[in-house]
Amino acid sequence: MRVLSDFTPDLEVYSIDEAFLGLAGFADPDALARQARTTVLQKTGIPVCVGISTTKTLAKVANRTAKKDPASGGVCYLPNDKEQTAALAKMDLGDVWGVGHRIVQRLAEIGITTPLQLRNADPTMIRQRFNVVLQRTVLELQGTPCLDLEQDSRESKTICCSRSFGRTVEGFSELAEALTAYTSYAAQKMRRQGLATASVVVMVTTNRHKSEDAQYYATRPVRLTIGTSDTGRLIRAALWGLKGIYRPGFRYKKTGVLFLDLAPADQVQGSLFIRPDQPHRVRLMELVDQLNARYGRDRVRFACSGTDRPWKLKAEFLSQRYTTRWGELLNVWQACEIGGERSIC
Repeated sequence: MRVLSDFTPDLEVYSIDEAFLGLAGFADPDALARQARTTVLQKTGIPVCVGISTTKTLAKVANRTAKKDPASGGVCYLPNDKEQTAALAKMDLGDVWGVGHRIVQRLAEIGITTPLQLRNADPTMIRQRFNVVLQRTVLELQGTPCLDLEQDSRESKTICCSRSFGRTVEGFSELAEALTAYTSYAAQKMRRQGLATASVVVMVTTNRHKSEDAQYYATRPVRLTIGTSDTGRLIRAALWGLKGIYRPGFRYKKTGVLFLDLAPADQVQGSLFIRPDQPHRVRLMELVDQLNARYGRDRVRFACSGTDRPWKLKAEFLSQRYTTRWGELLNVWQACEIGGERSIC
């Protein structure tokens, strides 16, 4: 991100490895993008692809085209309708940014099965049948910018933590362990931002790519009586929601938790009978976070999150952490002459 910021001051850090750049006013955006791509590779060793167009959604289309087309050299520029149409014609509807598989199914019911059909749809009709978010996607595909660059970090409105399992899970106890762990991670992230929530959503899903298995997907919202950042209270709420949607006989692939309607923890409004988090519980959560930050994740954790965790996502091919782990420092070997004999130094 520091390298990219040298090319334009209009930079939105979208995720850990993705950004939007504003290139308005540059005479040759394609040349600038190729220079940026080369510089990122030289300075970080990370190969990237760049997509350029008139809106964020079309830029994502261009980025996907750059990834899929080796002849593009990692850069795709879609400046006008002709190039945009050609790129959309090669994509599936589910590849469009913000169009998930459930939306794809609902769009198919009204005869929209391709990105071009979605682009040509009536935005007003899309808003009436779906929502304003999908309406903006249609407008962006038509070349009307609806999503500005967000250069200032915003206060989070939602926090989500979900993971796929290393193997399928069928029993409630393992699902509960995983959900407890994910709720703890989300609560810790929420406390780092000084926020609290009174709205928790729990989700479970099977592997939709295994058509031979019975399929099941469910969510359960849980409303708390008052906003909290206490991991214990949030775990109880999440497990209550899980009990409501768990169904035996399915091979679950993923579970997760979503915190909605986040608000500053120091502004949670109590009442005569309902109090915000007690000071001693706030201090306890602070100490837990400090210990885990100092000694490593999950050094202090709730027992119901399990110990062996056979459901944990496998991570067998992680990159070496040369700059953050002493045991993974890069070893450099060089052949040299010592006393007329060739040795390894």
